[in-house]
Amino acid sequence: GIRMLTERYGKLTLDRSEEGDLVLCGDETLLGNLAEDATISALLTAGAETGQRHASPENRGSLKQELVRLGYPVIDLAGYRHGETLPVQLRQQTLGGRGFQLRDYQKLAVDLFYREGREDGGSGVLVLPCGAG
Repeated sequence: GIRMLTERYGKLTLDRSEEGDLVLCGDETLLGNLAEDATISALLTAGAETGQRHASPENRGSLKQELVRLGYPVIDLAGYRHGETLPVQLRQQTLGGRGFQLRDYQKLAVDLFYREGREDGGSGVLVLPCGAG
């Protein structure tokens, strides 16, 4: 199980075309074999090029889940569409009146998580040592 997944990790990548479609990239033979699976085939759209298969952005999660089910975890580089801005402000003081701001290492961790504003940032889990806040 785990060994197979780690050995197959990286054989497929998910990217985004200029038109906004998802593009599954990998070895043509592997892509052809995967497309024979009825569930995967239903998630792909027409317009395949050698080493690529296209999918609708709405099928992103389902496609990734099905690929994992078949033993092929995908490297997702497709990034995200920008949505509406959600105004969020941190308090400058706690309710108890003490000063409040992110520590330098917390700010650095957030910046790295968002990959310096790149489109492919902001996905995953941010883990800091116990007591890091």
